[in-house]
Amino acid sequence: MADSFPILFTGRELDFDVPKFTEMNRAADNLQKKLQIEQAQQADLQKEFRENMNVDMETFMSNYATQQQADMAKAFNDKWTLEVKKNGGKINNDILMGMQKDTNAMASRQKQWLQSQELWKRDKSLIEQSGGQSLYDMEKFGRATEEFMRTGIYKPNSLEYSGVNMSALFDATKWTGRSTKAVQDVKTVNGKDIVTTTTYNATDPAEAKNFIASTILSNPRYLKGAQKEFMALDDKTKMKFLKDYDANGDGKLSPDEMGNVNMGSMNILENPVMQWAMSEEGYLPRVMRSESNVQEMPTKKIVSKERAGDEMTVNVEYEQGGKKIKTTLKGAQAEAYLKENPEAEANTAVTAESGPFGKYTPPPIESGVYTFEDLDVGTFNFAKGAKGTDEAGDSVKFDKFIKKHGALAVKEVSIGGNLTLQAADGALIRTRLDAVTNSDNIMKLKVQTPDGVKTIGEILNGGAAAPTGSSGIAWSK
Repeated sequence: MADSFPILFTGRELDFDVPKFTEMNRAADNLQKKLQIEQAQQADLQKEFRENMNVDMETFMSNYATQQQADMAKAFNDKWTLEVKKNGGKINNDILMGMQKDTNAMASRQKQWLQSQELWKRDKSLIEQSGGQSLYDMEKFGRATEEFMRTGIYKPNSLEYSGVNMSALFDATKWTGRSTKAVQDVKTVNGKDIVTTTTYNATDPAEAKNFIASTILSNPRYLKGAQKEFMALDDKTKMKFLKDYDANGDGKLSPDEMGNVNMGSMNILENPVMQWAMSEEGYLPRVMRSESNVQEMPTKKIVSKERAGDEMTVNVEYEQGGKKIKTTLKGAQAEAYLKENPEAEANTAVTAESGPFGKYTPPPIESGVYTFEDLDVGTFNFAKGAKGTDEAGDSVKFDKFIKKHGALAVKEVSIGGNLTLQAADGALIRTRLDAVTNSDNIMKLKVQTPDGVKTIGEILNGGAAAPTGSSGIAWSK
């Protein structure tokens, strides 16, 4: 049967040479290798795709950043899964390059969030340290924290020192300049002297301005405090110092113009805030302070005056706080006082006297008592065991009193014959004038009367009539 099978194909029917079997076998091998290479490349691409699809997720404190990260990861996966599907399930280099670009963008945003988070945590730890809440501006930090939680971004310089109330600080400072001044003004109103003494702690404005500037620049909290007080001023006052920044001349500053007000400038003393701080509208009046003390007292009475050559001496007495005070004015002060108080001339007829207890001015009588100032101590003899009355009202022996308080001087003599002696330490003791066995020198002391200057002896012996309604002794306080 094999011999009857017709031979239909001999090869002569083809118009090209039939390759040899070995050549066909080689071509089949090349095709298989190509397919294997493509499969390997596809596997590599798929592996890289899967790696790029697996985006690292970070942990954020901001709810916004956490949600944004999740949304970005889902959008990334959805986008590139769809792209591969559109490409017939195959992954090419264009897809991989696009994925890498999106991955880098996500990583950059994550890094920004992480940096903000670390900066916020650092600032928060500073606040949590001892005294941190009073040291830093908690209001600004609170606003920045809210913004951070809402957007995931915490801005640098969100933590600033809190400002010190510089007005209160300068009010409390005890600074004084190199030169101070005190001015006294005396006016007589309704028979009384109104004495106003004004003391200035500084007289040089330049010195005070330097003190203000050095104080503000010594502490960042002081500078912040000055800035806050300046910004709280009314616009009219602020524009006095910001006018050079007002490019439009409209009396208002735009945000761009405000940006030119740089507190970090090397010429910080020329800054509007510092110029205001050193001005009369700022802290200068608080630093160059004046304090006034007003005293009201009975008009001073001139009890004596005398002239030695060209120099005038005036002795003035007045009462203050229940105490009798005597002062002496000399030279120009005395002349000025007499000129300002011409009505006092009527009381100036008495001149100083010299006596057994030194130089003194004969005193006038007040409340039945003659009071002597600054007499020298004397030697007074008393009967054995004699006693006097001290300021407490106790009876005490003179020898013990002198031993305890020192030598005695005449202080007061009353028209009733009472005597007050003052010891070296200021203690007083009272007795009767006739208790002193050697009272001759006391009797020689001169006093003023309506009839002129007389001695104590003349008065006690009837040389002058005693004023009515006056008796006893008045104690000095």
